[in-house]
Amino acid sequence: MSADLIRDLESRSMTAWPSFQTIIDDGWVQRFAGGYSGRANSVYPLYPGLDSLDAKIDRAEARYRAQGIKPAFKLTPAAEPSHLEAALEQRGYQRARSTSLQIAELTSENLHLTAPHAAECLIETRLTGDWLALAGVLREMPERDLELMAQVLRLLVVPTAFVRLIANGEPVAVGMGVLDAGWIGLFDIATDPAERGKGFGRAICQQIMAWGRAQGAHHAYLQVMLHNAPALRLYQSLGYQEVYQYWYREWIEGVR
Repeated sequence: MSADLIRDLESRSMTAWPSFQTIIDDGWVQRFAGGYSGRANSVYPLYPGLDSLDAKIDRAEARYRAQGIKPAFKLTPAAEPSHLEAALEQRGYQRARSTSLQIAELTSENLHLTAPHAAECLIETRLTGDWLALAGVLREMPERDLELMAQVLRLLVVPTAFVRLIANGEPVAVGMGVLDAGWIGLFDIATDPAERGKGFGRAICQQIMAWGRAQGAHHAYLQVMLHNAPALRLYQSLGYQEVYQYWYREWIEGVR
């Protein structure tokens, strides 16, 4: 596992999930998107800097609080500086949301489509109200979060596939793929709870991967939380392997 690969994949994930505003502060990428999703509202300490660590943390905290967002840092094994996590823990930041970033080579084996019987896949290259509404229902999103998600997705400037799976006339699964220079990122894969275990999630993933391959991608990546055992098994069956884990250090109100 190299720091360069981690930084490359973290950069791709930022492209795939835009923020409303981004600040680069002495090697740290600070992202702001109204508080919706940790990825778009946290500090990515990707590169070494010159300023004192305490001063950089103070500046980051002030910016997030000014936006009404709880300060949070998205950490990887390549976070800079190496003693950042210890400093955050000392300040009262709690570790949360451990996630596995996994990659797979796009091969004829994992691209062999296995859509369940009587299922139809709809792929659109622009965000539509139908896709957004289905994603909101299947992910049980509050209206405010759904509105912020829509704003984030409308900022995408790279090719994107918005995918829905219809079975027996009813939408049962949703997902999206974001293309970026030979890589396809899989995001927001969700299946109707009543329809799980029938292969719909697998079909959505394969459709996104096949679309990416058709657009020139040779690898795919995704992010899955470590407590999501069914998703981990699915992705392993599709050839995904963990490259690294990331997690957040989040400010606990009232600790300091």
